[in-house]
Amino acid sequence: MKKSYADIKAAAREHLLGSYGTVIGSSILLFAAVLLITIPFTRMLYTNPSAFQNVIYILALLLILSLSKLFQCGILYMHLKLHRHQSITFQDFFTGLKKRPNRIISAGLTLALISLVCQIPASILSSMMLIHTLNNQQILLHILIIFIVITAIGVILNIYLNLRFSLVLFLLIDYEDLECRQAFAASSQYMKRQKVRLFFLMLSFIGYWFLGILSLGIGFLWIIPYIRQTMAEFYEEVKAEV
Repeated sequence: MKKSYADIKAAAREHLLGSYGTVIGSSILLFAAVLLITIPFTRMLYTNPSAFQNVIYILALLLILSLSKLFQCGILYMHLKLHRHQSITFQDFFTGLKKRPNRIISAGLTLALISLVCQIPASILSSMMLIHTLNNQQILLHILIIFIVITAIGVILNIYLNLRFSLVLFLLIDYEDLECRQAFAASSQYMKRQKVRLFFLMLSFIGYWFLGILSLGIGFLWIIPYIRQTMAEFYEEVKAEV
């Protein structure tokens, strides 16, 4: 029997009790590391905004995001252990480095490319809008309408694919013998008839997102682990049903 959203979130809160410190500390470390590594490339882009610098920035971002998945998997491993009533330590943060990391990097790159591809059409149209802003207002209006439609399609497609492949990292950290391609296939299989359910489960956190924003981001230190633990609870439930 499927649990209600309230039951899944209640289980997440229960399993997180007493372990927030380790999870929050690991999350801060990962965020800070990604931010510090990204800053030089961002500064280069704004200092010399050329097509070449844009390419360098995108390639660097793809690499950074792919490598960060190694440590994100370590955090997800903590959440799985909490669900299974196992104690966690800061050493778990490095678990992704020990479980055939090439699979996780490949998955991270694939997920990043999916998001990038979904955004490319809207980015191209955005550039066209800037070119035509001073030239032809009629053409600009047509491009604006197309831009809104293409952006909406890109967002919907991105959400759909993210839901479909939402369990990839959990599967890779949970099953060391699973290849990257197999993890994507397994996530697709697990998420059949579950995508809408996960979408509304994540949507139920919208109030927490507003609280996080109102707290100038401080609230996210607790909100993000809560969401991740909820995802771990959802993963375990879906896995048990297959």
